[in-house]
Amino acid sequence: MSSVDINARGPAHLVEASRGLDATVPAAVRELFDRAVARGHGAHGVASVVEVIRQPSAEVHVQA
Repeated sequence: MSSVDINARGPAHLVEASRGLDATVPAAVRELFDRAVARGHGAHGVASVVEVIRQPSAEVHVQA
């Protein structure tokens, strides 16, 4: 099982690499993973990202 921390790197790299292209989806996925990490799910399995989707009102502000 891979952690949210490890999987959060992929969308971030996609957003950086897609300059000049539509990065809407990778940016949304990156935000979702960033929110999961900010809520303390970084070391958890990727399935824990569902908690961010289930409880969007429990927002934690992520610093860029």
